[in-house]
Amino acid sequence: MTFCVQNIDIRPILDLIPLQIAYRDLEGKHIYFNKSYASQLGINKKEELYGKKYEDINELIYNVNQIKKTDEEALKRKTNI
Repeated sequence: MTFCVQNIDIRPILDLIPLQIAYRDLEGKHIYFNKSYASQLGINKKEELYGKKYEDINELIYNVNQIKKTDEEALKRKTNI
């Protein structure tokens, strides 16, 4: 999907906006989101979210949160994971 105004791709501009912006198709799949939206979900690579529904994202967020929790516990104990 292209986001153009007078043939200018505005995605780089949308990535600079600090608010979370996302577009989904009629099936609920993510077809566009800016960096702020992905960052809020803890996602670094757009491929991890593109084409995914909320159900898929919830599973991804759960996995990311579990990894963060494990990391934090290891840091508190000062041990390896």
